[in-house]
Amino acid sequence: KRDKFGIPFWQYSYRLLNLLSGTLIGLGAVCFFPVLPAEYQVIILSAVVGLTAAALATHAVDNPAFNLFMLPACGLPALAFVYFDYESHYVLSLLLAFFMLVMIKTGRQTRETLIENFKLTYTLQYRANHDPLVGLFNRGEFERQYMTSTPNSLHSIALIFIDLDNFKKLNDSYGHQKGDQALTEFAEIIRAQTRKDDVSARLGGDEFTILLFVDQIATAKAIALNIIADTQNMGVNAELGDLKIGCSVGLAFTSNNNLPYSKLMSAADNECYRSKRNGKNQLSVTDIDKPTQS
Repeated sequence: KRDKFGIPFWQYSYRLLNLLSGTLIGLGAVCFFPVLPAEYQVIILSAVVGLTAAALATHAVDNPAFNLFMLPACGLPALAFVYFDYESHYVLSLLLAFFMLVMIKTGRQTRETLIENFKLTYTLQYRANHDPLVGLFNRGEFERQYMTSTPNSLHSIALIFIDLDNFKKLNDSYGHQKGDQALTEFAEIIRAQTRKDDVSARLGGDEFTILLFVDQIATAKAIALNIIADTQNMGVNAELGDLKIGCSVGLAFTSNNNLPYSKLMSAADNECYRSKRNGKNQLSVTDIDKPTQS
């Protein structure tokens, strides 16, 4: 759960723990520093500075948590040195105050650097796994998803292979910008028709594929037919005159969750080309577990 600012409630407990631990360290330094010999005083100051530096490395992503630890750990000794023994320890107080200012700035910069690194890592990973134009998975990631997801599924699996009709004519007649528009709109149709656990990808060019986890082949057929129908109403089709973008769809279904990826993909691909041969803009289906096709 989160508060109205989007902060998880558990984070308040975490920050409170940082405040308490920093306060204990600061109070410990205040209590023991004046009564110990000089060499032990050096050890105490080194511990305060060292623990604060260590906290910067471990807590900098949550900058408020770091400050809640650092300010009492360093600030309490700095104030105490001024209050109790200004003449002999004011230099230490100034040094601790300066150290806190440096840590505040360093903590902020470290947090910003870490967040940028996280964003960069996520961006690189996303680009490695997704098609840059439409945002669906790419070919390699789709195969990886198949290999990791299907063996653990409690459902049967259906693989839909889609090839856009008249896409080459669209590129030749209207240019690649219109072609990119058609691909992007079609990817949105796939997103709208698939469920949370389904996996969809652009294999390249005008070829798309969808992995469905279903109990009945009829469910997969309904999704494929909805995609075909929605393709007819794409916005780009209203701008093309007599040239219309459709899709030929092949569907391969099996209850064998250990079926090799290449076999199911090949079956769906063959059904897609059967749709092409039979007049395009239609669905062809095969149930691999049965010898007949529909």
